[in-house]
Amino acid sequence: MTSRSSLPSRALPTTSLIFRVSIGTHATLGRSWSE
Repeated sequence: MTSRSSLPSRALPTTSLIFRVSIGTHATLGRSWSE
């Protein structure tokens, strides 16, 4: 786990992307559920 120091630069964009996808999925699910 020594490669962790070189991860942040790559992990940050990936995390934000996953965050956006999960938020989008939650929003879509919420819409279909409320309808």
